[in-house]
Amino acid sequence: MFNKKNMHRFIKTIYHLYVEQGILLTECLDIMGKSAGKTRVKTAALYVEEELRQGNMLSNALKTCPAISFDNTTVTFVDFSEKTGSLGETLSFLKERCERKEKAGSAIAEAAVYPCFVIFLSIFVSALMIFYADSVLQESFMKGSLLKSLFADFCFLLLFCALSFLFLRRSLGDDPLYEAFLSVGFLIKHGVNASLAVGLGANILGLDSRYGQIFLRARLRLEDGKSLVQAFCGNEKEGGFRDKEILEAFYYAQKSGGKNDVFERISARLGKKIERKNALLLSLVEPLFTGGTGLYLIVLMGNFLMPVMNSLNLM
Repeated sequence: MFNKKNMHRFIKTIYHLYVEQGILLTECLDIMGKSAGKTRVKTAALYVEEELRQGNMLSNALKTCPAISFDNTTVTFVDFSEKTGSLGETLSFLKERCERKEKAGSAIAEAAVYPCFVIFLSIFVSALMIFYADSVLQESFMKGSLLKSLFADFCFLLLFCALSFLFLRRSLGDDPLYEAFLSVGFLIKHGVNASLAVGLGANILGLDSRYGQIFLRARLRLEDGKSLVQAFCGNEKEGGFRDKEILEAFYYAQKSGGKNDVFERISARLGKKIERKNALLLSLVEPLFTGGTGLYLIVLMGNFLMPVMNSLNLM
């Protein structure tokens, strides 16, 4: 988590100095290295600057940096930018990628507020129940029965909140397919060979994932001279996409000759879908956990009132 934050801060800072202010790369790193305090970003900047002054490539310096562990996607993008002379554009793309990841993290943090509130409210209510039961119930076995019920109900609530939060975290987090199409489109637009760009997309998706396998097969087919339609489309047995919009985009690009921007168009469509899905999920967070809390309180009150009423009858 902290490594990711440091990596994002490093990329955004070097983007600000190199792209926005037009400072030479080594001078950017020197400025970052002379910043106040002792941080991993500062240590990384000093290391990368020293590597560059010794004649090493920026991508190699990032790959071997001990202070910050840069992910393979960042290192690969920088490596391609060095070969194509597009470091400024690449830093802009990586900065936007960092912002997308931070936005996804903020959405997850926002979604976590209500579950935390539900848990604290339930702890407070349960504590009141236990305190009141201790003063009202006379029989120890009734107190024990109530405590067991409270514990079981609270465990159920914790499980409900944990599973719901994990579902929201997975749904609101990064969308690898969107990132893969966006990255491939960017690389092709800046002169990278289509098969190499698609191979990077496979790495972003994960080589063991279903979509990663589709991109990997597509790379091999592109290397054999196949068209984009032949590389990415096909039935399930052939390992192709089955999404109607993606298939239509590839077929349209094949006919119209817009092969260079087809990946960006697909990523734009996926981005709009993601925004609608995230908006829907965030709108469901409050009613979902309100319902779960209400069910918990109903069960809790039922388990509490039964022993109390039995105790009063005995009296």
